[in-house]
Amino acid sequence: MEGVTHVVHAAALMSFWKKKREAMRAINVDGTRNLLWACEKHPIKKFVHISAMAVIGEPVDPLVTVVDESTPMKPPKNPIAYAETKLRAEEEVLSAAEREVPAVILIPPAIVGPGNWEESSAVFFKMMYQGPRFYTDSFLEMVAAVDVAEAARLMLASPHRSGERFFLVARRMHSREFFGKIAKSVGKPEPGLKMPTGLLKTMGFLSEAASLITGKEPLVTVDAARLMTTPLPWRFDGSRITREIPFTYQDIDRVIEDAGRRFLEERGR
Repeated sequence: MEGVTHVVHAAALMSFWKKKREAMRAINVDGTRNLLWACEKHPIKKFVHISAMAVIGEPVDPLVTVVDESTPMKPPKNPIAYAETKLRAEEEVLSAAEREVPAVILIPPAIVGPGNWEESSAVFFKMMYQGPRFYTDSFLEMVAAVDVAEAARLMLASPHRSGERFFLVARRMHSREFFGKIAKSVGKPEPGLKMPTGLLKTMGFLSEAASLITGKEPLVTVDAARLMTTPLPWRFDGSRITREIPFTYQDIDRVIEDAGRRFLEERGR
């Protein structure tokens, strides 16, 4: 960190497998704390932390239908292991901000774009290409990967106060529409199977049970099934950042098309 003036902290381990809880704690919580400690030892000009929408709980007012950065929120109930570690990481950042580390927090939901097709939301492209192609009765908030990168770049030079948080939400889409667009981008038919909630949860339980024998990461976990089948009666408003800095969200449809094209190109190599 010696000689470093600006930091973007985007490193994290994301998994819905409880077996990786300790690894997520070591990377997401302890790693964040260590980096902040280094920033205090070698004072910097700006620290941008990439958090996750999983840290957001539920509105204090149950009648609220739109949530933004100013909405009073309760802590998440029974958070999944990944969300728990990201929440604690954000608490480390806010604590450092009180100690005058110039930190700003960006909070994205599902991040869409090309990358490692075996991880995170990029795995959906592989799933829609190979199958099974199904959808759940749920909505997803999403943002382009390039938007997260651009927002972080712009925030490095922004005058915002330490400890401020910004949602990065470009669009909300039903999972059937989302998976349908991904399937189309990789030249496959739209998913026609609606996965019953009970069946998906059962698959998660059985997959985790099988992993105890095989030692391999389960295809679907209990936490992933719970996340995919828990509808939220509110949506997230990510417009604040567009009002306060010169930032515009990418068109998600085009982002999906480009990612699908990249997937097919890399698969054909």
